[in-house]
Amino acid sequence: NMYEIINKFIRGDITDLQAIASLSASSLGKQHVLKTEKACKSVKIINRLYLSKEERADIENERKDFTVIAEDKHKLAIETYRRQGKYIEELLKDE
Repeated sequence: NMYEIINKFIRGDITDLQAIASLSASSLGKQHVLKTEKACKSVKIINRLYLSKEERADIENERKDFTVIAEDKHKLAIETYRRQGKYIEELLKDE
């Protein structure tokens, strides 16, 4: 979903404010980036979790529900910020 929103902004389909509001509504969670070889080599698995078929199915259903909610929030953000903000070509022209 995040990549779709960014691509819509890059293509000029939505403004910066629509993109920001859509991304904010997406609940992206926390992300960590390991930028160096030293950082990548220092990663250690400290726990493993094995899930049954039922547990995996439950998680998949929750993900589907979350996707529907996120899409509704995205549509609302697009409508709320219609005709507000700048398109990517306007932002690049300003520089």
